[in-house]
Amino acid sequence: SFLNIIGPLVPRLIKRRESPWVDAHGKESTNFQLTMSILALAGFLLIPFTCGVTGAFTVVVVIFSIVMALIGSIRANEGKYMAYPFTFRFIR
Repeated sequence: SFLNIIGPLVPRLIKRRESPWVDAHGKESTNFQLTMSILALAGFLLIPFTCGVTGAFTVVVVIFSIVMALIGSIRANEGKYMAYPFTFRFIR
């Protein structure tokens, strides 16, 4: 589902004018979650055509998304900026 996008998007929309820090992290995290959601959806839709190989890809994408979100949260809490890997920049 695309519910993982709501987590970083809502605080960004509420606080982006007050805090450039929240805006930057919100954009980066939302872009990352959008990218991961699209990859997971594509992998899921391709499962019947690839004999289930993309099922493993989808699981890897979901686990990677969770791990990177945790790392990003820890870095933000430490006051550091996180540039997520493998991210398409939908929001600039």
